[in-house]
Amino acid sequence: MGNSSSSLKIDLCCGAQVQPYADALSHMRVEEFRNFPYLYNGTHETEREAIHRYIDSQESRVILAVDENTKDVRGFLSGFPVIADHTVFPTCKPFMDEAGVLPEKIFYLGEIILDEACRGDGTGRQMMELFFREVEKMDQFSHIAFITAVRPKDHPLRPSTYRPLHYAFLRYGFKQLGTFEMPYQTFTTTYEKSEMISNTLAFWLAKKEDILSKFFSCKKISSQTKKIPANDDQGHSFIGSKHNVV
Repeated sequence: MGNSSSSLKIDLCCGAQVQPYADALSHMRVEEFRNFPYLYNGTHETEREAIHRYIDSQESRVILAVDENTKDVRGFLSGFPVIADHTVFPTCKPFMDEAGVLPEKIFYLGEIILDEACRGDGTGRQMMELFFREVEKMDQFSHIAFITAVRPKDHPLRPSTYRPLHYAFLRYGFKQLGTFEMPYQTFTTTYEKSEMISNTLAFWLAKKEDILSKFFSCKKISSQTKKIPANDDQGHSFIGSKHNVV
């Protein structure tokens, strides 16, 4: 079912304000993370626990795209202090130490998820702009981090149209600092069944000021050309078909 961006309202939620949307967000995470490259067979229970990272931290920022007609959540983008994540923080702290950046200075970009019908019309970019405007105000953070899954080019579940996210991330100043292994229920050769295996994930980091400068510079160029590429709202989108970060 199609959806016009004119009926979408882009809203900001912080901390406990996320609570009323917890069920909708956990459902979207389950559906989105099944896809390549994450291939995660999650449950609503585990994803609701993940949503509590946003609810429990007043410094979290969740950008919602809500259909004003149906009140359905059609997309969301999340971020929170990296130290609020008890999986990412301890596992990736060696990368932060090597970069010489205190964990308390890093804001973690969790995911951007957007219904396919809402992609390609600038909605994703509006969400990113509001997110970066918020992070810009947060002087306690000097860097932004995120995580992506690493899969081989010949993976049997890789779509023919898949475009790796790092091409988009690189233009905003992100650098991959290293990879690590994480076990989870994973679809391997088919979506019919999953198994607990180790997955390779990559940790990315960039200076906040560099990201903001490059993002808003690109936005200015885009507005001058009056055209937004169709791929901009796909994939954890600016993040290209799915920027979903864990």
